[in-house]
Amino acid sequence: AKAATVKAGYYDDDFVQPLSEKAVGISSGGRQKQFQPIIKKGTHARVSCIDRAIATYLQQTSTERPQIVVLGAGKDTSFYRHVSQSHSLIENVLWFEVDFPSVMIQKAAILRNRVYKSSVVEKGRNQWQVINEWSSKWSCRIIGSDLRKKPDELLHELEGSGFNREKPALFVLECVQMYIPKQSVCRMWRHFAGACRNIHVILYDTIVGQDRFGTVMEQHLLRAGVVSKESCLVQTRTLDDQLSLFTDCGFQQAVGCTMWSGYQTILTGEQRQRANQAEFLDEMEEWMMIMHHYCFVVARTKGSTLNLCKVGPESLLGFQKSR
Repeated sequence: AKAATVKAGYYDDDFVQPLSEKAVGISSGGRQKQFQPIIKKGTHARVSCIDRAIATYLQQTSTERPQIVVLGAGKDTSFYRHVSQSHSLIENVLWFEVDFPSVMIQKAAILRNRVYKSSVVEKGRNQWQVINEWSSKWSCRIIGSDLRKKPDELLHELEGSGFNREKPALFVLECVQMYIPKQSVCRMWRHFAGACRNIHVILYDTIVGQDRFGTVMEQHLLRAGVVSKESCLVQTRTLDDQLSLFTDCGFQQAVGCTMWSGYQTILTGEQRQRANQAEFLDEMEEWMMIMHHYCFVVARTKGSTLNLCKVGPESLLGFQKSR
């Protein structure tokens, strides 16, 4: 969907196509898969919200050598886009990507064989380092791991790749938490909130709620076997549920909004204008309904020196209100 969204002109990403060719976009018959404008508009909104949060975090922590950890990274291109667009912001950042070993093995192979102005160095079993040729200061650690494993093991793997639990860190999850059993998610966040002094979490996820639209979505994913009754999709059904999950796991504060609200306040006017110019959308009622079933959440621990959870005029991200 991201490759189709970029191709339609919603936003720029010079890196998405090579990583998407073997992942999405081609049907079983070899034909290009078509994405409706309503899907591309939603994809643009989620990328814009996450990009703003990452860029803001880097701006506010530039003197502290911040760390970005993308959990369930898949074929995400955020690192490459931020390197190419914001050289000075990302010079000292430590960037980590975590996903299943099979996914990251494929990603490392694609990065190694494509023109990415980078080299891929194997650092250990299921661990690679992507070193950008623009500068040795910019590198991304790729880790093959399962987010459902014991959280102390996951943290140990991160630390083995250079993660420092004493330094500021931003964890990013984009439509990932919904698939994981809530018990595993809570265990992970409790451990990270206790072990790491200064972290923020950015979450983009589904909220099925209790209405007919959400119920149909839930039943479809259950039948497809990609979620279970124990998954966060089923167990954290509302925005309030998402926020309570973090505060119950030891985070000091969590704020969030539906993506419909985020589209109005977190995206800039220029981003909304570009989306409107990219394609005409006439399914406005369906668009609003879909956007009300996705959320954007930010949580922080007590030791955070930065506060991305502010709302109103002081918000760094554009949150007008929470919930």
